[in-house]
Amino acid sequence: MRLKSTKDIFNGHIQTTFSLLVKTDRQISRDYHNLNIIRGRIVRSIRPATLEKITQELSSLATDMGHTPPNSARKEHLLYKINQYKKQNSYLRYAAIQQAVVNICIIYEDLMKRVVLKYFEESIHRLPSNKESLKNKVLIEAILRGDNVHRTLAESVTADLMHGSVENWHGILVKHKMNITTSPHLKELFLVRNCLVHNNSRVSSYLHQTMPNKYILRRPIRLTVSDVENFKNEVHKSAVYIIAEYSRLHPQNLGTWLP
Repeated sequence: MRLKSTKDIFNGHIQTTFSLLVKTDRQISRDYHNLNIIRGRIVRSIRPATLEKITQELSSLATDMGHTPPNSARKEHLLYKINQYKKQNSYLRYAAIQQAVVNICIIYEDLMKRVVLKYFEESIHRLPSNKESLKNKVLIEAILRGDNVHRTLAESVTADLMHGSVENWHGILVKHKMNITTSPHLKELFLVRNCLVHNNSRVSSYLHQTMPNKYILRRPIRLTVSDVENFKNEVHKSAVYIIAEYSRLHPQNLGTWLP
């Protein structure tokens, strides 16, 4: 199979990212459930000895969650700490979802880079079409390091090309005769990612204009684990298609350093 190693790397990274998110989400749900149980016991407790025992259990749970344990066995303090832990866990779930979205975009960009680099790696005759990236300084530094000059040039061209949006990346593949289009879901994913990273997790005017009924201008972006799974599936579908399309156009493996 062409680009088998690239496909395996992509599949491993994308699945690990989503698995970590699911594991985090389930753990947060279990912690929330345990906090509710302890809260009910605190409300019903009467004896100081019982409160001391519950405080120890809550301290252990708080430590496991990475939170600061309570420093008092008073009911009011314990109930306050439980509410605080719940809020912190909500922030943790939100942060985990955001990070998963960002990671999925990074993994997809890495796939694009590997495919584009593979294209130039397989034939040095494909490089002259990007002469603006072939600088004398790049050649001299590669020779001084004793590098594979063809590889160095291919990496330089790829780095220069991989700028802009996901549409730009797909445009590179189209120029290489691949039948690639950008689905609305992929465009949505990267617009959401840009808002999370660059717009304080709020809906930008561009995202709002693209999907006005789903994303209200300047509102916080609230995603669920299910949303992330949908994005993950869309990215995976696109990746599988791109690798198959590359294999169709270039059935022979002529490369020297990329599997």
